[in-house]
Amino acid sequence: MSNSLPVTVNARFRVREDDLALALRLFAQMAEKTRSEPGTLDYQFFQNPQDPGDLFVYERYASEADRVRRRSQPYFRNLGLQQLVPLFESHWSEVLSVQQISL
Repeated sequence: MSNSLPVTVNARFRVREDDLALALRLFAQMAEKTRSEPGTLDYQFFQNPQDPGDLFVYERYASEADRVRRRSQPYFRNLGLQQLVPLFESHWSEVLSVQQISL
């Protein structure tokens, strides 16, 4: 692993109501596989209780190389790109290389 900064990904997804149950099952499969990847530090999902189709994910990787490696895995292409993306009404994400500080 390189000496690069950890990488944080914040993502928000809008899932169609009719597709929400399927999307949550697919996200659960994605989470299980991603959490077992080397270099994954954190991978958490959140749901807006007033709007269940409004989903958030917080991801942290030890390095950009770890994030890129995860995105190249067959399960990411299958679950994420082929099965999940078509269920999204919208999607937004940002990738940050940040260092945690103690205050």
